[in-house]
Amino acid sequence: MNGRILVTGATGTVGREVVTRLAGAGASVRAAARNPGMLALPEDSVEILSMDLRDPADLDRAMEDAEKIFLLTPLDQAMAEVTALVVDRARAHGVEHIVRLSALGVGYPRRITLGTVHGEAERMIRASGIDWTFLRPNAFMQNFISYWGESIRTRKTFCVPQGQGRVSLIDVRDIAEVAVETLVGAGHRGKAYALTGPAALSNYEVAEIFSNNLGREISYQDISKQEARDALSAQGMSEWMVNVITELFEMSAADEAADVTDAVERLTGKTPIDFDAFVRDFRHAFA
Repeated sequence: MNGRILVTGATGTVGREVVTRLAGAGASVRAAARNPGMLALPEDSVEILSMDLRDPADLDRAMEDAEKIFLLTPLDQAMAEVTALVVDRARAHGVEHIVRLSALGVGYPRRITLGTVHGEAERMIRASGIDWTFLRPNAFMQNFISYWGESIRTRKTFCVPQGQGRVSLIDVRDIAEVAVETLVGAGHRGKAYALTGPAALSNYEVAEIFSNNLGREISYQDISKQEARDALSAQGMSEWMVNVITELFEMSAADEAADVTDAVERLTGKTPIDFDAFVRDFRHAFA
């Protein structure tokens, strides 16, 4: 397996899994993040460095002798500008292939901010002349740890304005498996993959799965959009990010995030992880 692979956002939920699996597959990996000390990996198997995607000098250092990039960019209003800079430096360094973590909202009939910003980033990469692959996952199962883990642990509930809407949640471990395949396998250049879990679930079904696995009653509370906006703002989120998340809640409530694809199984040869297995594997996060 030849050619160095640069992974940006390597300490994030997805990036960490991608780095671990690439290293396990014997790839030459350079893991880059703003705070690489958060990445607990042996330095003899992975090159770890500090990098700010907005700093051209950092990008030049990270891309030296890199053949491929797994590109994770921060979700914010500057995503297009950051992507443009990355593409410019990647082209200058002769990078051959960019695998980008995008989002399922790209190309959806409902025009949402998430789909728009990711779509613009995809457009820039397509226009660069560099080979590309786009991974477009649905909402992560691990979001229940990041956003609602404390509420589930301490209040035995989670609150979202989603009604009966269903979402085909995906485990980030499956996203990472697909990422590794597209980086080291053949036949993926110029393709975009919509990635989902094996089933679309409502939050009432999610709560039942939590209850069955945790041995205590976990409930889902359907709240108003304004209540959700207030809660997100209270967490210090920008108005832009609050709008992004509430748009996703609206999509989910309208059953517009319920499509299930076979991409994970087709690309990895493995059945995608279901929500029941996710809760069992991460039971400690909700204990």
